[in-house]
Amino acid sequence: MEDRYLKALNFIENQQKNTIAGFGVESDDFEAMVKDMTGEKISGNAYAKVLEVYCRRYAKKDDRQMAVNYCIMQMNRLHKARLDKNIQGMYPKNSFKNPEEEFAQMFLKEHPDLYREMEETILKKLVLALSALTVVMMAFSVLVIHLPFFFCLILQAGIAAVLYFAGKQYLCPMLIEDRMSRMIRFLDPIHQNFEKRMGIAAPKPFAF
Repeated sequence: MEDRYLKALNFIENQQKNTIAGFGVESDDFEAMVKDMTGEKISGNAYAKVLEVYCRRYAKKDDRQMAVNYCIMQMNRLHKARLDKNIQGMYPKNSFKNPEEEFAQMFLKEHPDLYREMEETILKKLVLALSALTVVMMAFSVLVIHLPFFFCLILQAGIAAVLYFAGKQYLCPMLIEDRMSRMIRFLDPIHQNFEKRMGIAAPKPFAF
């Protein structure tokens, strides 16, 4: 399937890669293309190319680390979306029919997986909260209500497992999306508008 937006971005890159500024650094053609793509349904690869170029631009400035982090996290999540239908549903204006391009794979190898790091931090806090809740509920059920210990243990373990699954599938993506949506203000205006019009939204709990 032909990807016209990615093809156009690659054409601009090839035209400008030998210039002093370099592709996407101070490129009017690139910014004009991003404006044309804004609000349109695009491929995951075309979106990844936009993120790659902007990340390169932000990295050249000392005060743009939050913008760099946003681009990296979005690239991490785009990659994850190819393997996770739950995450893929967060991108209503992206198509993932074409295989992931080599430039995106190289980007992922060269940068840390900030999305996974944040996900692991949230899940660790969730495990601690569920452990504390399980201890409290076990104590209440056995010492106050006088239910059988093993029955309570199995019941609480089942409840904790369900809550952990729900937290991983829905709460975690929601919290990360909330964090990333607040990071958008650190982006350049044209990029900021592009991201806002992507329509990215956290998955709705139990929306089948």
